[in-house]
Amino acid sequence: MDPAFRQAAPTGRFVQACRASIAAAALPYGAVQVDAASAGQASRTQDGGLTAPISVRVIYARANARQVRQSRVACQLDATGAVVALR
Repeated sequence: MDPAFRQAAPTGRFVQACRASIAAAALPYGAVQVDAASAGQASRTQDGGLTAPISVRVIYARANARQVRQSRVACQLDATGAVVALR
């Protein structure tokens, strides 16, 4: 596991909510692990929600191997804490 992900386990409700949303979307495609960590400052949206960058790594099970996908994602939550967008 990349040290950046090992040290930055999801902390806070924001990252946990974003990770859960990504994990739910990746599960039908064979995801076996989803790691997420904050990648910068959050900013308030006009409707009272938050938008922040997160680093995400998804590991998928394949025939005889694992496939790893990593990306920086902008995650947006509404004022109630529900994920409304992942970009």
